[in-house]
Amino acid sequence: MTIGDVLITKEAPDIHPLAQRYIDSLSKKQRQIAELIMKGYDDYSIKKILGLTDKKFKMLCQRMRSEEKVEPL
Repeated sequence: MTIGDVLITKEAPDIHPLAQRYIDSLSKKQRQIAELIMKGYDDYSIKKILGLTDKKFKMLCQRMRSEEKVEPL
């Protein structure tokens, strides 16, 4: 399962509670990254748009995929 599979708007009435919990656990920057990924932007473009260094981008993505966040899914 990818972030794109679960990240939908919070207003969606049919979102699974575990998916909602995952979305709620993301920071604002992580949500922005996820939205840009779903829109088809590549890593380089996302870093440029959000003003992120390679290190910061990598750290945020690792945290998005961390076992504690995705295990319930």
